[in-house]
Amino acid sequence: MFLPDMTYDSANLMIFFSALDFTSHDAQQYRFRVNKGSEWLYNGYKNNVSLVNLPDGKYHFEVQASLDGSTWSDSCMLHFNMSPPWWRTRRAMLLIMLLIIIPSTVMVRNIRQLHREKHRNELLTQQSKFEQMLEESRERLLTNIAHDLKTPVTLINGLLDSWDENSTDCIVTGK
Repeated sequence: MFLPDMTYDSANLMIFFSALDFTSHDAQQYRFRVNKGSEWLYNGYKNNVSLVNLPDGKYHFEVQASLDGSTWSDSCMLHFNMSPPWWRTRRAMLLIMLLIIIPSTVMVRNIRQLHREKHRNELLTQQSKFEQMLEESRERLLTNIAHDLKTPVTLINGLLDSWDENSTDCIVTGK
């Protein structure tokens, strides 16, 4: 027999059972086990079992009856499923993972982009400083070249001017 799925908030379950022997109803002994492969638990003359705090999963409840405690009846089985709470379902786990991964990915991408922009701005600043230094060096070089060319030309010009004055003096005086 199958029970409908039960939710995590109904994790406590009480199961009642009885044997169909009406002659010695009081002498009936019971044993049960939850899930195949587990050991049989003797319940004595009690015809009910309380299963408390069941974790989520699939369960198979078996019960057997006996009059003498040595010969047991065929098993009567009850199958049921305990559903996990909504926050432990696959959909919820997927949603939680997405809610963690997507913002984390966006945040990492934004941080990388900020680092790239900062690095680019630093490079642009360094480049403008370098261009400014290059321009200043170029102006100094041209000024020095102009000065270095102008000074000898001025000296030569001055000598030529003085030589012209001296040569006219020499011609006039006849020396």
